[in-house]
Amino acid sequence: MLILNSGGTFNKRYNKINGELEIPFDNHAIESILTSVSQNML
Repeated sequence: MLILNSGGTFNKRYNKINGELEIPFDNHAIESILTSVSQNML
């Protein structure tokens, strides 16, 4: 499986300090999705 993380919809995070949506340059969203999928497959 190949997952290309280019930011955007899944990767946006709300910044409570300035009230804006930000697109971080990490894999947190993808890792969370994959963890959730693998846990639900058990």
